[in-house]
Amino acid sequence: MARIEIEAHRIARRFMHQQLAELRGELEGHGHTVSFRTPTESRDLPTAGPGFDVALYLGEFVDTDALEAIVAALESRIIPPVRIPAQRGRHRAAIFGPDGRVLRDVSLQEEEPGE
Repeated sequence: MARIEIEAHRIARRFMHQQLAELRGELEGHGHTVSFRTPTESRDLPTAGPGFDVALYLGEFVDTDALEAIVAALESRIIPPVRIPAQRGRHRAAIFGPDGRVLRDVSLQEEEPGE
């Protein structure tokens, strides 16, 4: 399977720490090697750029089934709380291939108010 690095901006790491850990566990359960990476950009935004809550970087290309399983894990595990403001009107995650291109731009479902 793939080496995957998970990157999230500071507010996402603060309020979604448990979700990010669960995402890591699920991806490792699928046979991937997963680590966290600290943003290097100014204002602590993911290297992916503004507009992304979470970015996943694949160390190698994976087949379509594996990529869809990664997308499903993101959608089911990462649910931003309402206290995290949506950037550009929605919460998003990106999956980058080893060549730096976006393989998937994933819309994240926001937590319902009062949960």
